[in-house]
Amino acid sequence: MESILRRGLDREAAIDLKALVRGDEFPPLDLGAYGVAAPPPVWSDYVPHEPSALAGFFGTKSRHEQRLAVARDEFKRAKADYDRAEATRQEWVHEQTSRYEAALRAHDDEVARHNSRIAQIASGLRNRDRESVQWYLELALSRTLLPEEVPYVVELAYTPQGEQAVVRFELPSVGVIPAVDSYT
Repeated sequence: MESILRRGLDREAAIDLKALVRGDEFPPLDLGAYGVAAPPPVWSDYVPHEPSALAGFFGTKSRHEQRLAVARDEFKRAKADYDRAEATRQEWVHEQTSRYEAALRAHDDEVARHNSRIAQIASGLRNRDRESVQWYLELALSRTLLPEEVPYVVELAYTPQGEQAVVRFELPSVGVIPAVDSYT
């Protein structure tokens, strides 16, 4: 118990309010690979090779026309599939961007509220505002170096007229300390 009291009295109790000001950045939007459009189908990948001039004499021209018609159909299907997939991707990107922007605005609003509250408390401390001084003292007392298992109760009152703070810091009675150090 004596070491707890000594450690508590030796530490710096002042709190730098500037250190409480938040400047955290919201992480950037990451859409991953889905954020980049896939390349569209290219006709040159579907068009069949032209038959040679010699092959034209053996009736390959009509077969080439058939392969060309099939290639057009495949390209049309691939283009339609690509357009559907791209529309779905763009809808998803738009939805994710909207969610991100809403979360970013909420984060920025929360940071601004927090920093405004800290600025208000700093101003209140300079003006000896009761609520600000009590908040500051309660924060300082909450940083008391006690083991987690040691319960305590703090009551605090501040009067700006006399600039007096009354602190009641109640630790558990000595009865909570076990009489026996250890068993073997």
